[in-house]
Amino acid sequence: MTIPGCGCGCGIEDTSICIPYEANYRSKILWDSLSNTYQEGIVVTRKLGIPYIRIDSLCIIRGDPDEWQRESSRMASVFSGAVLTLAATDAEDGNAGLFLTSLEPPIETTYDEDGAPTLLQSPAADKLLIHVSFLNSRAWSLQELVLSRRTVHFTTNQLYWQCKELFLSEDGLIQNDTFASSQQDFMHQPLDFSKTEVALEYWWMWVKDYSTRKISVGKDWVPAFAGVTEYFSRETGLTSIYGM
Repeated sequence: MTIPGCGCGCGIEDTSICIPYEANYRSKILWDSLSNTYQEGIVVTRKLGIPYIRIDSLCIIRGDPDEWQRESSRMASVFSGAVLTLAATDAEDGNAGLFLTSLEPPIETTYDEDGAPTLLQSPAADKLLIHVSFLNSRAWSLQELVLSRRTVHFTTNQLYWQCKELFLSEDGLIQNDTFASSQQDFMHQPLDFSKTEVALEYWWMWVKDYSTRKISVGKDWVPAFAGVTEYFSRETGLTSIYGM
């Protein structure tokens, strides 16, 4: 299980400077020292019966450039190998937590002339809200969501399930959506890497999306995209040349 992004409450992405490293973290981490997002992520992980959760800002030792270099280069395997990624999609920092609000029950009313009941749900599910969310404005989150096999999005009004096969909303208004309708759908869908021209089309869409995102530490522009680059090179056999 993984949680993308910072989440410590400081609102920045350079986890090497936002989490004070304590020597006793190797033996224990006090529950009260964790942000709401991390606490709720651990609870969800336990409820699902998954024994481990990876939280980058607790796994990477602060102030150790060698460890940062080593761990940041492993992001492709970390997220592609995780059973599930928990995304605090609408949380602006780690204090917000995963469960921002609960889904309000629908209202039953009579709308049709034949008197058949109609259920009204507001706000209705909309996968576009995922793409314009706070999480998806951050540079690091692109590779985390592209590489993850399964992602649960925790938003301000409901949960969304996203994987490479379909997209589902908690209210049931979006069911078995296979991402066939818009350019934003490229993030999670089966890709046919056997055709170079098709693969390159997705590559340029990833690059275009990434170039619009925000990053807190300028030197992280390459590492934050390295997982996508590694994934693309592995699947296509093409070699990337940075800076060109």
